[in-house]
This record gives sequence, structure tokens and C-alpha cells, in this order.
Amino acid sequence: WSRQEAGKEDPNVLLHQQIVVRMARLEEGAGRWENSVHYLELLKKYSPYPDQVQKQIEEVRRKAK
Repeated sequence: WSRQEAGKEDPNVLLHQQIVVRMARLEEGAGRWENSVHYLELLKKYSPYPDQVQKQIEEVRRKAK
């Protein structure tokens, strides 16, 4: 996505969100908490609901402890 869309005047943000959500869930499922948080942080940048994404980040961080 970054190579193809990020530089565009009107990038496909929905595609970005779909990709990073999936990656975050895969990493979380594998127990790679920091990687999951990384993808959720990327999601937060483009999300119309950053507060909800922040809650998800906090939940993943709690699981990591």
C-alpha cells in the first residue's frame, strides 16, 4: 500500500485500513504484541475513530503483560 497509494493525491485509505487491521490481528494471534501495536498505530493515523483504535492498542498492551 505504501508504495502504490501513499504518494497519491487521493490514496485508497479503506484498503490501508483493511490491510493493517488484518496484520494487527495476525500478529496479536501469534503473540507478537509489539508488532500488533505497530499496525494499530498505523491504523490510528487514518482512522475516523482514533479513540476507538487507541482503546484497542491499550487492550493489546494489557495482554502483553
